Amino acid sequence: MKLVVDGNGMITAYCMVGDIPGSVEYDNIVPDDFEINFKPSFYMLQDEVIVENSDYVEPTDTPPDDGPTNVQQVVMQMSATVTQMQQLIMSQEREIAELKGGTK
Repeated sequence: MKLVVDGNGMITAYCMVGDIPGSVEYDNIVPDDFEINFKPSFYMLQDEVIVENSDYVEPTDTPPDDGPTNVQQVVMQMSATVTQMQQLIMSQEREIAELKGGTK
């Protein structure tokens, strides 16, 4: 296993196969849940042993919401309204044509 360890001993990346630039070889015991729970800095290398970082704090940066912004929502509502208006106008034009004796 290869580990990328920062200056504070925090494990920031790892690989089981291949290599990562700046990584070091690790041949000691790996915690059973290491791969499942791995997050950068969640584990650290202490005295050549992988241990959980007791000071780990979940990052507070929230990923951007992929939903529409307020402006996008307004534009979508306006677009829907325009579409409804166009359908209403077409329906009225069809009815007027029928009243005048035109084709449907």
